[in-house]
Amino acid sequence: MPYTPTWQVSRVSRRPPFYDDVTVTDPGQLDVDHWIPLEQMARSGTRGWTPAQRQAYANDPTVLIAVTAKSNRQKGSQDPARWLPVHRCEYVQAWVAIKARYQVTIDQAEHDAIASVLRRCGPAR
Repeated sequence: MPYTPTWQVSRVSRRPPFYDDVTVTDPGQLDVDHWIPLEQMARSGTRGWTPAQRQAYANDPTVLIAVTAKSNRQKGSQDPARWLPVHRCEYVQAWVAIKARYQVTIDQAEHDAIASVLRRCGPAR
C-alpha cells in the first residue's frame, strides 16, 4: 500500500527546526520527518507488521517532526550511531521512547551511541 500523507501544517512555531536550529521563513524548506525513519523501523523488527500497523506508525503524529529539508536529507534512514542532530539529548530520548512504545529492537552500535549521548545529558524532561 503506497504511503499517502494526510497531514497539513496547522500552526507555525517560532522555534527553529529541531535538527539544525536553522530558521526558515518558507514552508517549502521544511519536511515532515519520522523521528525513526520507516526503513530503520523495518530493520528494527516491523517487517512482520500488517499494512495497517505500518500505516498507523507512518501517520502517528507523535513520531513526526518538522525539519529542514537539508537536514532530513543528511539524516536519511540512519540511526543515532551514524547521525545526530544539534539537540542530541532530546533526540535520543525521543528515539528510545518511540522504540520502547513500538517494542522494536536497538542494535549494539545504536545502543552504544545512545548511551554515550545520554551520559552527557541531564535528567529526561
